[in-house]
Amino acid sequence: MRRLPGTSGGIFPGWSPDGRWVGFFDPFKLKKIDVASGQVFTVAEAGSTGQGWAWAPDGTVLFGAQGAPIRRAPATGGVPEPLTVLDRSRGEVEHAWPWLLPGGKRLLFLVHSSQPGTQGIWVASLANPTDRKRHLADNSNAAYAGGYLLFVRGGALMAQPFDPERAELSGTPEAVAPKIGYTPTNGDGAFGVSSSGVLAWSPVYMTTSKARLTWFDRSGARLGDVGPAKSYTSVALSPDGKRIAASNLDMSTTWPLLILDPARGTTTDIGRRDASYLYPVWSPDESRIAYGAIRGGTLELFVQSSS
Repeated sequence: MRRLPGTSGGIFPGWSPDGRWVGFFDPFKLKKIDVASGQVFTVAEAGSTGQGWAWAPDGTVLFGAQGAPIRRAPATGGVPEPLTVLDRSRGEVEHAWPWLLPGGKRLLFLVHSSQPGTQGIWVASLANPTDRKRHLADNSNAAYAGGYLLFVRGGALMAQPFDPERAELSGTPEAVAPKIGYTPTNGDGAFGVSSSGVLAWSPVYMTTSKARLTWFDRSGARLGDVGPAKSYTSVALSPDGKRIAASNLDMSTTWPLLILDPARGTTTDIGRRDASYLYPVWSPDESRIAYGAIRGGTLELFVQSSS
């Protein structure tokens, strides 16, 4: 094992077809590193957080990013051009997690949309990207290997027979792993598969390590812990400093919003179970909380009573 220099903060690594390069996001740029020399090059500016990429046999790289369609750029570097087009009439907000099917003529990708009839896993022709079809309604990245389409459903890794030449599903999906790490904010499941069919997955997502919230005074001295150990994110302290709002990443399919009251020793879940909640903000009088709620891959803003 050796460290690749110049890749600090890199995410979503992957190999070039010839095994010479490792590509990665950093996180708003798509980069590559020569494994032998350690030289790092920028392939393309993503403009927002990257959401998957694929290295095509023709020497181009396809990638997704927040709020954008799938784009294409030369692997040698250059200005990216849109490959797919966001259909606003269908409520499409972004295309993510591209995966090239065998032969390099068709592309799997995830469409995030406010419309349930559009949200899901699609296949498009690289020669004519407007020629595309939805195959599954699941909010998940997808991959193909050994005659199966792999995706996440209900917190499990699923496999369903798939013909890549005809781009057709058959049979019924079966669980490959009963529990897999998954983030509903962008549909990213913690799995990967090689062209030979070797599968790797993690039962937890990388952000789900548990810890307790801890008070410190302004000098940095530790004063004590708050609430139970959970996978907290998006932590917001109320204006009077007496209550805490935070998202809890412990659940594999949705992320509830919690209100912690240290004085009373209570932890209250104020969110619904069919959505994930992020970025809570207290109103100045502490009577309300505004937050983002994710349903079906779409983030919308809501406000409700803090009680």
